Amino acid sequence: MNDFDYSHDTQGSKCPFHAHLRKMNPRGDTGRVESSVSYEDSLNTERHHRIVRRGVSFGEDDLSNEPETGSGMLFLCFQANIENQFNFMQSAWANQKNFVKVNVGPDPLIGQPAATQQWPTQWGEPNFEEHSFQLWVKMKGGEYFFAPSISFLKTIGL
Repeated sequence: MNDFDYSHDTQGSKCPFHAHLRKMNPRGDTGRVESSVSYEDSLNTERHHRIVRRGVSFGEDDLSNEPETGSGMLFLCFQANIENQFNFMQSAWANQKNFVKVNVGPDPLIGQPAATQQWPTQWGEPNFEEHSFQLWVKMKGGEYFFAPSISFLKTIGL
């Protein structure tokens, strides 16, 4: 169910190019950009930027109510290389207005700065309308933590 790519949505009419889902996991989009690198090499490089992530929401459970205070999301991710994965995705994918096509804008959820973007008026149709996004995510803190590998943990106490 999760083994798909965007090869059937090359115009971004089903999932816009600047959507958080598509920017943070382009699923082959980087290989469709004209470059001197082969599609397979580009896809392999793209896969090396992936992270394992989980978001845990807290606060108001009723999404029809405007949150008062103390509502948000705890974001947690794991990767082998912080520079090549999380930091790369934030700077090269989320914040870039020209990833993966020219002038699509930054990620409207986590990208900086806010932008006006074109979103499909109906799923799969070629008509788009402009929507202006304010900065949705307001970071309240963050830390990088080291988690040793399982192979390392198995060697402790030998």
